[in-house]
Amino acid sequence: MQSTSKFVVFQIANYLLALPAHSIVKVIYTPLSEKNIHTGLVHTAKYTITLLNLQEKLISDRNSQDTYNFIIITQSKIKELIAISVKEPPDFLELADENIRALPHSYPRKTLLQLSANIGVLAKANITTVFILDVDKIQHSFAEIDNQELA
Repeated sequence: MQSTSKFVVFQIANYLLALPAHSIVKVIYTPLSEKNIHTGLVHTAKYTITLLNLQEKLISDRNSQDTYNFIIITQSKIKELIAISVKEPPDFLELADENIRALPHSYPRKTLLQLSANIGVLAKANITTVFILDVDKIQHSFAEIDNQELA
């Protein structure tokens, strides 16, 4: 029997991104304002959660009129909750482990290297690449940016 891994998949710009399903705490419908995105915080009934703006990292000409109606809440290895805003509800994807590969270090888009270590290859009519995000790499990448801004 073929071994598989489960992911929650969403799109930002022209990139298909995925998070391991086991790291997802919740997906919530909650339209975000520019204020939320600017401050980097989302408030739920019980928690204040860091909102990581992947759009800012991946889209150079982001339209301020874009509406992000869903947040994916995930958890880092140190149990910190992190929210990622997306336009559409994410999908569920099961990938054969043989279709999960390391992202080459020579890959020219450094931003994606900072956010993911692996890719998933979907072999349908056209081959599609899914960037498998690493929550701890994402958190570290944003922390480095904040430290540079303080310097």
